Amino acid sequence: MCSDPALLERIVRNLIANAIRYTESGGVLVGCRTRGDTLWIEVYDTGRGIAEPDRQRIFEEFVQLDRPDRDRSEGIGLGLAIVERLARLLGHPVTVRSVEGRGTVFTVGVPLAG
Repeated sequence: MCSDPALLERIVRNLIANAIRYTESGGVLVGCRTRGDTLWIEVYDTGRGIAEPDRQRIFEEFVQLDRPDRDRSEGIGLGLAIVERLARLLGHPVTVRSVEGRGTVFTVGVPLAG
């Protein structure tokens, strides 16, 4: 795998923490699979999902969907902004797929050492 282990760990930990925070019932699944020369790390949850118009906004600093009161005990809205910035720095693509009311999957692509 070609990545910085500490920064990659931070990305994955932030994704898992968000999945746990926004999953009220069901569960969270973390998995890895290889396709070609890339390892895909996937974090699935059965949370409320993310509406299509919000899927880019979630990567902005201080954005917390459905939390207009900005309850600091629930975080301050930096987790996904950190994920996006670290992934960009490392050159690792991050994607999000979601179905409202069913859940979300975040995927990070990490190049495999050749």
